[in-house]
Amino acid sequence: MKKKRLGEVLRERGNVSAENLTRALQEQQGKLVHLGELLLQGGSVSKKDLIAALGEVTSVPYFDCSKVQVPADVLETIPAGMAWRFNVLPIKLANKNLTVVLEEPQNLQIIDELRFKTGKTIVPQLGFHGEIRGAIEKHYGPDKSSAAAGVRSAGLVKDVKEMEFISSTDQQRNIDAMREMQAELLQKSKTTPAVMLVASMIKAAAQRRASDIHIEPQSEETSIRLRVDGILREFERIPRALQNSVASRVKILSDMDIAERRAPQDGRFLVKIGDRRLDLRVSTLPTQYGEKVVMRLLESDAPTQDFEKLGFPAVIATEMKRMLAFAARNDSGNRADGLREKHHVVRVAESRTETIDQYHHGGRSGGIRDTGIEPSAGKREGGSDVRDEPAVDSAARSGRNHDRRNPR
Repeated sequence: MKKKRLGEVLRERGNVSAENLTRALQEQQGKLVHLGELLLQGGSVSKKDLIAALGEVTSVPYFDCSKVQVPADVLETIPAGMAWRFNVLPIKLANKNLTVVLEEPQNLQIIDELRFKTGKTIVPQLGFHGEIRGAIEKHYGPDKSSAAAGVRSAGLVKDVKEMEFISSTDQQRNIDAMREMQAELLQKSKTTPAVMLVASMIKAAAQRRASDIHIEPQSEETSIRLRVDGILREFERIPRALQNSVASRVKILSDMDIAERRAPQDGRFLVKIGDRRLDLRVSTLPTQYGEKVVMRLLESDAPTQDFEKLGFPAVIATEMKRMLAFAARNDSGNRADGLREKHHVVRVAESRTETIDQYHHGGRSGGIRDTGIEPSAGKREGGSDVRDEPAVDSAARSGRNHDRRNPR
């Protein structure tokens, strides 16, 4: 059955005239405003009738957030920057369910981002744009997404003291950098925003079992995204003023040349979090907005995950093992590449592709960056040096005569 649109429902209910509906549709062209709110603002429909019609269209109940008082612990589940950006307001937290008021409760992408950020099951409620905006300002304060103070209200991981940074070289300067990083984390009052951001994004990535961390400078701010299950998901947005200091901190840890910002670089460092030891392979790529940084997280037990641990049902896992055994017997499988039938294990290979729709989160155009081709800066034409995928194996690190493209 075809889903009805708001205008059709209002006309069937006799809540709006055909003339007023046509006028509102024409006025809506080229504007980022919902039809219902245009009709409400123009006095063409009452609020009560509009709420009833929206309930039929979206099957989501309406919540008037203009008079609500949200507890502080509920507000902490969604950072202020994310609340302003998506125009959402958390109102209730019950066990693993978080009730959130949205102007677009049918927007699955926003709900998925909120679920990923909070780790909760999102229960959507319908709200009007202006009411949500006012409630956000009342509870979170004015929008400070472009100010450095926005870092303090970001949803960063607070407990980073148990993290231990380990040098991957015997260079004294790199060992000293690790000690400095560790000392800052232990002395919270002296911890700089860049140090806290780097430590927080690494720990958050480890907690979410992310394969990559992307630090992406854009025209107005810098986006930090984590690749989980092959999909890049936004973790945080930070002011552009912090971009260079965050990139420099990662480069220092990776034993890179922090003065070189015109050519791509590779590096690595180790982090111990509890009983887990992570090997971070790092690459930088210059863009017109600053250096983009990609960190790939590797663990020693990653190559030997069996199908059950990867989430495959027992029936499918059994069939996959049978197929691998058949491939091994016929010598058509590359057993040296991890398809080891006798141990029933397989390498964890995250997706290397991402659609344009996924990349722009439904149409935002701030994610595209350019990088120049300049032989004198160490970047040759043809793309062999224009990449921001960290080197994983030793062979890839031994020279630049390979073609490693950006994993986007």
